[in-house]
Amino acid sequence: MNIKLLLPLVYCRVSDFLGGKLLFNKGASKNVSLEKKIKYGSEKVQFLEVHRPKNAEKPLPLMVYIHGGGFVSGSPCNRRALCANLADGLNCVVGAVYYGLSPKIKFHEQLENVYKAIAFLRENAAKYGADDGEIIITGDSAGAHIAGILAAIETLPEFRAKYYPEHEAQYKVKMLLDISGIFDATLAANSGFPAINAYLSATSELSYKELNDEEKTNFLSPARFVTADYPPTFLTIGDKDHFKEDELPFYATLQELGVKSGMYYGKGGASVHDFIVYQGFKISKEALQAIIDFYKTL
Repeated sequence: MNIKLLLPLVYCRVSDFLGGKLLFNKGASKNVSLEKKIKYGSEKVQFLEVHRPKNAEKPLPLMVYIHGGGFVSGSPCNRRALCANLADGLNCVVGAVYYGLSPKIKFHEQLENVYKAIAFLRENAAKYGADDGEIIITGDSAGAHIAGILAAIETLPEFRAKYYPEHEAQYKVKMLLDISGIFDATLAANSGFPAINAYLSATSELSYKELNDEEKTNFLSPARFVTADYPPTFLTIGDKDHFKEDELPFYATLQELGVKSGMYYGKGGASVHDFIVYQGFKISKEALQAIIDFYKTL
C-alpha cells in the first residue's frame, strides 16, 4: 500500500465507522422498512440493502444509492437514515449498494459491482415492489462520483464509446442526485480536499502527476463531455466543502445546456462535505426537502 494512503485510509474508515454508530443512522423515518445483507453476487463485497415505504400498494420508482467514503471506506449500513428518508420523502424503493473498497478493489471493479447490483434490483423489481422503468441514481462523495459516471455512460454516447465501450445504455435515468460529488477529476485533485489525491490514486491507479493530465483523467470526468442529453440533476453543495470548486462549474454548465437541474447550497458551520448524510443538521433537513420539491417537478 502507498504510504501516503495509510493515514487517510485509517482516518476515513474509523470516522465512517464511528459516524455510522453515533450519527449517520439517527433520525431515520419510521415509515420505511429495511431489508439488510441482500446478496447481488457471490463475492463477499456484493451486497445491498433495500429501503421501502411501508404499506405501499403499488410498485414504486427505484433509486440506486451509492455510498461515499473516498473509495476506501463507507457502507450502506452507515447511510440508513438518509436512505430511509429519501425512500419516505420521494416515495420510492432505495437499493443501497456496497461495491467494495480500494486499494484492494479498483475503480473499474467497483463500477462493475454497481452495474451488477442494478441488474439484480431490476431483475427482482417485483419482489421489492419497485418499478424499474426509470431509475434514480444517487450517491454521496465517492458514490456521487460513480453515480455521475453511470449517468454519463447511460446518456452520453461519446463518453460511453470512448471510455466504457463494454457497456451499452441499459435503462432510463429519471434523475441524478449528486451529494458532494466529483465531475472533473483534475479539478477535484486540485481542490484542496484533504488527501483527495491519495483516494483518487488508490482507486484509479493513476499517479498524482497523472491526476493533472486531462487525457488520462477523462474517464473519471463526465463534466468534460456533458450535453443537453444528461439527465435531470440535483446537487447538494456545502459552502465549506472543497468540492464546490468542481460542483458549481458543473451546475453552471448544466444550466447553460438547458439540462433540468437544481441545487441546494448549504451555508453556515454545518455546511461541510457530505453534510446531508447526518440528518440531524438543520441544513440537512432543508436539503432533503429541496430534493423532494425538485423531484416533484419531474
